[in-house]
Parts: sequence; structure tokens; C-alpha cells
Amino acid sequence: MTSLNFAKLDDKLNRIKVFSIINYKRRTHNEKLLKLFLFKFDIEPNFIINQKN
Repeated sequence: MTSLNFAKLDDKLNRIKVFSIINYKRRTHNEKLLKLFLFKFDIEPNFIINQKN
């Protein structure tokens, strides 16, 4: 019950209008996976793809 309340609070802070625990779990899993890829491949997350040069 506590984790559900924390998930709802997190969604409200991120201004997501419709809450779904499945969407919350999917989003957090994807965020963790993305952070893992960035760390393992040593990728700069703020890299500018389209540069003027």
C-alpha cells in the first residue's frame, strides 16, 4: 500500500493526469534501463546531436 501511495505521489509531482500502476512500473523500468545503458556504454546524456558546425 505504501509503494502505491509513493507511486501516485510521484505521478502527481510529474504532472501525469491519469494514474496507472502498469504505466508507472513500465516508466520506472525504462528509466533504470536507460541509465544502465548510459553508464555501461559511457554515453553523455546531454550530448548535442545536431550541431551547427
